[in-house]
Amino acid sequence: MYTISLDPNANSGYNPTVFLGDFTKDGIKDILVTIDSGGSGAFTFDYVYSFVHNQARKLFDFNAYNEQNRYVVKFIDGYRLRVTSLATKTDYLIDISGRGANYLSQLYDANGKLIKPVQGDANAVSGFYPVDMDRDGRYEIQAYQRITGLYNADSFGYVINTLQWDGKQFAIWQQWMAIFGSSAT
Repeated sequence: MYTISLDPNANSGYNPTVFLGDFTKDGIKDILVTIDSGGSGAFTFDYVYSFVHNQARKLFDFNAYNEQNRYVVKFIDGYRLRVTSLATKTDYLIDISGRGANYLSQLYDANGKLIKPVQGDANAVSGFYPVDMDRDGRYEIQAYQRITGLYNADSFGYVINTLQWDGKQFAIWQQWMAIFGSSAT
């Protein structure tokens, strides 16, 4: 028996977890390490390592993922929020008309026209989960990034990217927008 020591760049936080599963479809279990940041943004520090021929190789680093998966979040006319994925060039529209008069009057005139340009934000990864979408014993990863409006606690939902190993990297296989109910503020 031998020991391999890994020292991820972000190796402090809360609730560190390790998951063993085959993400690369080579029949060898890989290691997923997830650490909660503990901050108000609920960010996670996530890594995937491969151990082919007993050599540790980093396959995924949350910092690189966050850089590659950015979003433009804008309030637009008609009580809507547009979320644009720069990675997939996909737009999502969220109807925010149920947010209530006090909230909406900060942004829109009586006709639903935006008073001035306002941007929201998309947080870094705040959820990173192994999933076996097709139940074949080989895992994909779901990465959650929260969409916010006027401030960080003003949540609208999540962009959920399902990542699959393509032989060289984890690439977006599916992308979803999960929207909170209209009563969320």
